[in-house]
Amino acid sequence: FIINKRRPRLAFIGFVRPNVGAIPPMSELQVMWWLCNLRGQVKRLSSAPTGQNASYMVLGRKYPYGVDYGNYMHRVAEDIDAAPTLSSLLQSSKRNKHPWRALYTYCQGQAHIPLFRLRGPFASKMCWDVTTNELWDVCVRRGAAENIGLLSVTIVSFWMNLAACLLECV
Repeated sequence: FIINKRRPRLAFIGFVRPNVGAIPPMSELQVMWWLCNLRGQVKRLSSAPTGQNASYMVLGRKYPYGVDYGNYMHRVAEDIDAAPTLSSLLQSSKRNKHPWRALYTYCQGQAHIPLFRLRGPFASKMCWDVTTNELWDVCVRRGAAENIGLLSVTIVSFWMNLAACLLECV
């Protein structure tokens, strides 16, 4: 979606339509991807499907450029090694003074750009502060009922994924 293989220096920034979410943060992440691509730093999974078969495409094909916001953001961030890992979120350091806040914000929040600047080529200490303070506050202000509901869904999803992995491996 970002470049044409025949003209890799020409970028198509913002030419996606999210099912939920905003185009400007997607465009910002696309620009980061494009800059990494110009530097030869994009680490695409060769087995990952692209184009209309990619996992982030919206089902139903109402728009040929429609994508699932969170999935798309994570796939683009993975290509440039900017998607946070659980271990990087839980690592306590000078940058990350509240590792559990970072983990909770990542798991229960949206795919905000500061989350994709915690590590990778565009990492920033300021984004750690934004994640563990501003975005944390947004998650907390949602209220107990919504947070308990989201946490319950996360736990159920974890166990379902674990069961699927075990069934696949056996």
